[in-house]
Amino acid sequence: MWIRDESLRDKFPLVYRLAKEKRVKVKDCYRLQNGGRLWDWAWSRAPSTDPEKQQMTGLKDLLMEQHLTEQGDKWLWKDEDRPGFSRCNMFVWKAVEGKIPTTTHLRSRGVAIPSVVCKVFGFSDETPKHVLRTCCLADLVWTQMCSWVKIPSNVKADTLKGLLCMVNDLPWSKEKKKAMHAVFLLTAWSIWQNRNTKVFKGISGSAHKLVEDIKDCSYKWMKQ
Repeated sequence: MWIRDESLRDKFPLVYRLAKEKRVKVKDCYRLQNGGRLWDWAWSRAPSTDPEKQQMTGLKDLLMEQHLTEQGDKWLWKDEDRPGFSRCNMFVWKAVEGKIPTTTHLRSRGVAIPSVVCKVFGFSDETPKHVLRTCCLADLVWTQMCSWVKIPSNVKADTLKGLLCMVNDLPWSKEKKKAMHAVFLLTAWSIWQNRNTKVFKGISGSAHKLVEDIKDCSYKWMKQ
């Protein structure tokens, strides 16, 4: 769905049936000529019945309303006045998949990394799981954050994905779960930013400072 609240396939099913390429992109069905768009559809046969012609006209009218550009697609969050949330959300999505640029991940992709040991404490290799969950600093931050949001101390999770799932499994209201999910996104993002500050500037904040900053930003998010 990228125009209104229904896919083009579902909105114009008769036209969709006639298309030779069912997964063709709209941008491949027109070319720009003399400042306008010249549509060039590939049909098994041209729309011929009145219902087919009506749907074809409706499709063209809908597409002509759109401002099409040559730029690629990008992720957007509906409340773009809060871009920080978008960054956190996308970062955590990548982190859960293990696709953030830790030293171990970069080395596995052929980047020459002299050492993959964690730069914050130096006790273990810097895997996504380590830097965001099991590193001493990260573990201390998560412990304090769980205490702040009153998650029972006997509830444990040793991965970032486990922490997010843990929130959903708690007997809380939907609204509270949503708020806690946002707090946990911010926590993971803040731990990663602290890691970057240590790697690139040689400075690492304390767990207490990180927690206080997360609380402050969380209050602002909730207020908005």
